[in-house]
Amino acid sequence: MQNKTAFSGWIETGKYLAVIVESSVAIQCLPGKFNLRVAFGLLGTGIVFDAISLFYRVLTLVTGRFSSGFPLIGLIFYFWFTLASHFSLVAPHETAPGRLLAYKMADFALLAGLHGLIHFRSQKRPSRVV
Repeated sequence: MQNKTAFSGWIETGKYLAVIVESSVAIQCLPGKFNLRVAFGLLGTGIVFDAISLFYRVLTLVTGRFSSGFPLIGLIFYFWFTLASHFSLVAPHETAPGRLLAYKMADFALLAGLHGLIHFRSQKRPSRVV
């Protein structure tokens, strides 16, 4: 049995974050067409997780019983997409590094806003918990 410290959860989170950053650097080194495919794969995966979460959110509203989706998973894939892509969704033809960084930050803000709309909880909670 391992001794778990208060920081063991954060260490694992740091390891996952390091994998995301390292793989983003590797994806950045891919040629344009392959980078486009991988980046849109990451974006699509985030959208799929948020669509599943939206389904469970609607299911919660319809049935009155709480069903959880995948909070933060879509946001992680959106962050990964933002780091890994050569381009911005807001300004796809921008190539200047400073402007591209600003537009990529706008991309992430818009995707985080979408994620927030899906996972926003109202004050009224369902009466039954499954």
